[in-house]
Amino acid sequence: MSSPLRVTIWNEFIHEQTVDQVRKIYPDGLHAVIAATLESRLGTEVRVRVATLDEPEHGLTYAALAETDVLLWWGHAAHERVEDNIVQRVHDRVLHGMGFVALHSAHNSKIFRRLMGTSCMLRWREAAEKERVWVIDPGHPVVAGLRDRRARPGRIPVADRGRACLRRHDRGPEAARPARRACVPQRVLLGDAGRRVLPGRARRRAAVGENCAGARGRVAATS
Repeated sequence: MSSPLRVTIWNEFIHEQTVDQVRKIYPDGLHAVIAATLESRLGTEVRVRVATLDEPEHGLTYAALAETDVLLWWGHAAHERVEDNIVQRVHDRVLHGMGFVALHSAHNSKIFRRLMGTSCMLRWREAAEKERVWVIDPGHPVVAGLRDRRARPGRIPVADRGRACLRRHDRGPEAARPARRACVPQRVLLGDAGRRVLPGRARRRAAVGENCAGARGRVAATS
């Protein structure tokens, strides 16, 4: 019998204690919900521990990291409160093979920026926009189960067939755009056999991230 996957879930645990709306949803912290979900779905295949910002050494001691196969990191409001020596400790552990999953706003955490070698800064707007998504490969697993999907694979260049979708943003009548204009998604999409297919700039950034994360470590970000 194989050993269980050792997962550490790190959470700032700030919003759950300071924002009433968040406290009502996650009274015991977001980390507790993630831990319970992993344990209920994976059972004996996983061993979960949690750590939070206010614990000594942020709960990420040398011993704790040595017994961690995958570290999940959720951060949002207190990135700069994480001590630099802890960031270095986690970074070293990733380079020696520990997996790292950055959740939500952890893209701006010290450790994720360190691993990626860039600012990792994002830009967004809230403008009640509508996003159109074209499925260009209806047989791709990532679009399995979608309803009302429309595809014209014959009109898509072969070089683009590895992508599952093209998308565009409609900014409303005040910023009309040509009806058929589309842009390649900025997110990483899976191509054939799980190979990542990226536009040029994102491909270069991913290469930097892979080099910084080391040949043995695995780094992922999700929202």
